[in-house]
Amino acid sequence: MNLLVIAMLLSVPIIAILAQTFLKAQSMNRETDKDKGKISKKQLDALLSSLAEINEENKLLRKRIENLEIIVAGSEWQEKLQLPENTSQKEIEALAKLLKKKN
Repeated sequence: MNLLVIAMLLSVPIIAILAQTFLKAQSMNRETDKDKGKISKKQLDALLSSLAEINEENKLLRKRIENLEIIVAGSEWQEKLQLPENTSQKEIEALAKLLKKKN
C-alpha cells in the first residue's frame, strides 16, 4: 500500500513534465508553420545578389555564343559548305546520310 501511494505521488510530476513538453512541442510547431515561406532580409539580399551575378554571367555567355556563331557562319565557312549548283538531289541525300552517320 505504501508503495502504491509513493508511485501515485511520483507519477503526478512525471505526467506534468510530459504534458509541458508536449505543449511546448506543439507551440514550436505552430511557430514554424507561421514562418514557412518567409525569408529574412539578409537571405533576400543574398538571393538578389546571386541572381544579379547569374544574369551577368548569362549575358556574357550569350555574347560568347554570338561570337562563335559569327565565326562559324563567316563567309569563309559558307564557301566551304556550299554545294555546286549542278549537285543532284540524290547526291544531296547521300551527303546528308553520310553526315548523319558521322554525328
